[in-house]
Formats: sequence, structure tokens, C-alpha cells
Amino acid sequence: FTLVILLIVNFLAFGQSEETFLHDGIEREYIYYAPDDISVGAPLIFVLHGYTSVNNIIAGYSGFNSIADEHKVAICYPLGTRDVIGNTHWNANLEISETDDVGFLTELAIFLQEDRSLSSENTFACGMSNGGFMSYTLACEAPAVFSAVASVTGTMSGTDWEDCSSSDPIPVMQITGLMDDVVPADGSMSTFGGWGGAPDYLTVNEFWKEKNECASTEVVDLFPTVQATYHRDGINGNQVWLFAISNMEHNWPGFWSTDDFGIIAAEEIWDFFSLNTEMTTDVLNLPQIEFNVFPNPAQDFVNISMENSVEVPLRLYSSDGKWLKELELSELTANVSGFDQWQLDISDLQSGIYFIALGKQSTKFLKL
Repeated sequence: FTLVILLIVNFLAFGQSEETFLHDGIEREYIYYAPDDISVGAPLIFVLHGYTSVNNIIAGYSGFNSIADEHKVAICYPLGTRDVIGNTHWNANLEISETDDVGFLTELAIFLQEDRSLSSENTFACGMSNGGFMSYTLACEAPAVFSAVASVTGTMSGTDWEDCSSSDPIPVMQITGLMDDVVPADGSMSTFGGWGGAPDYLTVNEFWKEKNECASTEVVDLFPTVQATYHRDGINGNQVWLFAISNMEHNWPGFWSTDDFGIIAAEEIWDFFSLNTEMTTDVLNLPQIEFNVFPNPAQDFVNISMENSVEVPLRLYSSDGKWLKELELSELTANVSGFDQWQLDISDLQSGIYFIALGKQSTKFLKL
């Protein structure tokens, strides 16, 4: 489902890097973006491109780098592989591919959680078109890794529609263009290749509402052409959102879009994901603090030093971004010799990598 863009700028934004991850013996590519002042344990969002497209294109038009800068989250733009006719794609349980994309995306997510000290509880997936299909596949097969998903102009593949009934509940968001003739809202997409088979967008939305056992529904006209349906009060507080845009075809609303669809997809998706994140605004808005940790590696104690003491708590995280404990500096042993220095007892920790955070600054150390 080719997204036509009048101008494509191939660039790496500041703080953005092209990286690879080995899966099933294949070097898979992805783009990683995070602001410099991101906190340890921050959320991670996967953004999946459409059929025949590539990751640097959706990185350009989706607007998620701006979301990362504003809300201090990390973004991963993975690249799909080639299907049987040579097109880049995601294997949302389709008949045109044998690629294990569920395995790739879940393993990459776990790797980034550990390697970048991001939150294992607050990892999300969204995508355009085929990327939206794949987001539904992750909702069906990997809700233990991805806490919520969002689809823009995608739907469930025929296989996912048939097989997803026994999966766990997970928050789901859908943005649908009612004039879309590539992934029609009425569910009339061809079953060739395994794409079609799911019913109309309202029935798919009702499926996820019922799976999450949402007890209340609110329908709001956000814009003359945008109707939003919010299903709330589901299992674990889960919500299911639907945005139906009457004048939209196969587009991603906002940012590079030349049409006024009334919403900016990235902002609405982040609003939805943020309902399901445990990251508080207190953590996201902490100050920037420079400090040192030594010795490193360490056995029983590490010292934390800074030029000027601050009234913020010290937070200790495991390598997978899990928040282990929070201590006031006044609770630690103080050592003052021309600068402020405290000693943290780490004798009760198992051997491994940990992170100490003060404000937005974090430092990694190895416990022997």
C-alpha cells in the first residue's frame, strides 16, 4: 500500500541512529531515536511503515520524533523484509511471507529495553497500513511485550481475525479513513495474499471493546469530519479508541499531510499510549543534574558525587528499566571533602548492570 509523498528527505536527525539486530540469522535494520535528556525507564514506541515503504520514510512523515522530544520517550522505526514478490512488508500472518516478524519485533523490543534501560511495562506499537496490520498481530500474539497498539489505515488480517479470539485483552486504537480504497472501511478488501477476511471497521472495533470488557462508551465529534469513539472502563482500566475520518483516504493525518483531517495522528496516538504508561509527569519533568558514580565496577558500595547538592531523590533501576528503589540523599552516608559525596550500599544486589538516576541524568554501573 504505497504512500505517495511529494517530498522525501533522507536524513538522520540529531539523536537518531541507524542500527542492526540479528534475528533468525538475518541482520535486520532499524532506526532508533531518543532525546538527550530521556530518563531511565522511559517508554518505548515502535512505529511500523506501510507495504512497499521503508522506515526512514515513516520516520519523516509520522511526526514521532517531535513526540519523543516533547514527552521524553524513545522511538524505534524497524525495517521490514521482502515478501515473495520483492516488496518490503510486515508478515501480519499473511500468505505472501514466511518472515517471523512477531519474533523479530518482540526480541528487538526486549533488547532495547535492556540495552537502553527503557521501560518493559511501557512499550507500545503503532503503524501505517501494513504497519497497522502488524500492530494488530502484535496485539494478538505479543501483549506481554507490547502494552497497547494503534493502527492508522490498517485492519486485522484474515488469519488474525479468525485466530485472535483467545488472546489476552490489550488497549487498541484505530484511525480509519472512510474514503480509503486501499484498506476499505467496509471490510471488502480482497482475501488475496491473506490480507482480507476481517469485517468492517466498526465490527473490528466492537471485537476489541468486548475483549477488553469496556463498560462505557462516549462518541464525540472532534471536528466536522472526525468522529471519535472512546470505549472506557475495561479490564485493568483498558480503553479502546476509534477515530473515523469521513474525508480521508489512505493517509496518515497530520505533519506532512497536505489535507486538513482535523487531527494529528502522532499526538492522538501518544495521548492513547500515555493512558497506559506508568511513567508520571513528576519523573518526566525532573531537572538535569551532573554527577559521577565510582568505583565502577563495584562490590559493596558506590560513591555518588556532584559539585552542588540537590533536593531530588536518587532512583535505582535494573538493566531492563525496572524501578527498584528510591532514596533521599539524606538517607545515604555522607562524605564531604570540597564537594558533596554520598555512599550507596549495593551489597544486597545481584551481580549485573544497574542505573542510578538523579533528575534526568542517569549513570550505569556494574555490580560484581
